[in-house]
Amino acid sequence: MLILAGGLLRLVTLPAGLLLGGGAGAGLLLRHLGGEPAAVERAECRLARPLLLVLIAALVPLALVETLQQTGAPLDGALLTDLLPYMLLNTLFGVVWAAHAAILGLLWARLRAGHAPGLIGALALLVAWPQLGHLAPNFDILVPDTLTELGWLGAHRAGAALWPGTLAVLLAWNRAGIVAPQPWGAAFFRLALPGAGLLIGGAAGVLLDHGGVATLTGATPFANLVQIKIVLLLGLLGLGAWHFRRYRSAAAPDRGTLAAEVAVAGAAVALGAILGVLPSPGS
Repeated sequence: MLILAGGLLRLVTLPAGLLLGGGAGAGLLLRHLGGEPAAVERAECRLARPLLLVLIAALVPLALVETLQQTGAPLDGALLTDLLPYMLLNTLFGVVWAAHAAILGLLWARLRAGHAPGLIGALALLVAWPQLGHLAPNFDILVPDTLTELGWLGAHRAGAALWPGTLAVLLAWNRAGIVAPQPWGAAFFRLALPGAGLLIGGAAGVLLDHGGVATLTGATPFANLVQIKIVLLLGLLGLGAWHFRRYRSAAAPDRGTLAAEVAVAGAAVALGAILGVLPSPGS
């Protein structure tokens, strides 16, 4: 039940975080292409408000699920007065959770002042992302292996925001009539190419940290989901490369295939959300 609750929370929060980063990337791109800054800012704020509310609302449930999952304690007064404070103050999860909450607070304060989350703030939020299962002591954040794992995970999420997250927002804004004064396709790849590098590089690093070859060849539920996700990422790379060639040849791709690229990425994100709560061979 707790794994299910954790998976559902991640299925909601992870797409919200990626779209928040995608909105910041799309806004940066449209302003670079000459879009009217005030109109772009308004669109970013409209997108960011519900996403930030979802992420803020999920803070306490995430902490509760992590505490229940790691301690096996019942949902009672002691959980709230003793175990939850201990989890937040003394574990690696608590350190990352506190950083995540602080960044959310700053982004919300900016939004209340009329400023949409910038790309740096949105990517910082994705790097400081509470990962269920991090029961290690809080000082472990200074251990090189821990920093490496957090770095790979952060790079993977940042790449997903810069590439499919930004593309999803651009397609939605195009449909809503919020368009750049000139075609955005070719310029989009200035974000998508480094995004793809971070996405794939981060995935490879995470894979090495979580079982390596055993994960690629194993028959556990975790390994099977990883194998499916790899197929989805290869499909995503194929669609992205095809669209890149189309834009380089000045032949804009069909909106349907662009939507398919976003859909494949969405399926990979959903699998990533589930993988985040399952035990891995390297955990």
